[in-house]
Amino acid sequence: MPVNRTTSIEDINPIIIDAGVVYKNYGETGEQQLGITRGGTTFNVEPEYKDLERDGARGKEKGLRRIINLDVTLTTNIMSLTKETMKDVLGASSVEGSIVKSKLDIDDTDYIDNVTVVGETMEGNYVRITVKNALSDQGIDITLEDKEETAVEVAFSGHFDPNAATADDYSDIYEIEYLDTYPETE
Repeated sequence: MPVNRTTSIEDINPIIIDAGVVYKNYGETGEQQLGITRGGTTFNVEPEYKDLERDGARGKEKGLRRIINLDVTLTTNIMSLTKETMKDVLGASSVEGSIVKSKLDIDDTDYIDNVTVVGETMEGNYVRITVKNALSDQGIDITLEDKEETAVEVAFSGHFDPNAATADDYSDIYEIEYLDTYPETE
């Protein structure tokens, strides 16, 4: 059977273009643009599967696999480093006056309700990708270089909420929404 090598506008329209805009607490109290970014944003979902093996099976079987771990991250490069943004990119830290300090415990207030990127498609629609209960927990590197601007790569990991009201709410750590218009923000 020959391969269809034609491309239609329906194939082109959903292509996501440009860098997108990154928000902290999108749709929630305290919503704000996370800051100026450079180098784009990456969304990564890594499920870990366990195969339930049985005698007589010839390989992987439908219905006999389960997800035992799900890691979700949204990684971006932030240039705007206010003390509040610095607290967010450092994860477990505190702000006291004009000083950002380290701490060795993680409080519920260290988690960001969500970190969201909104990107545009070729047809002028939008895609909103949200990571929930986000915490920057992979460390950062800040490089100060002559005649260059600082851009800090930060990976926000999504976290399950053990206090969720339902099992569906518990498993809800990311969301991808396709929109006809740019979403309204606060």
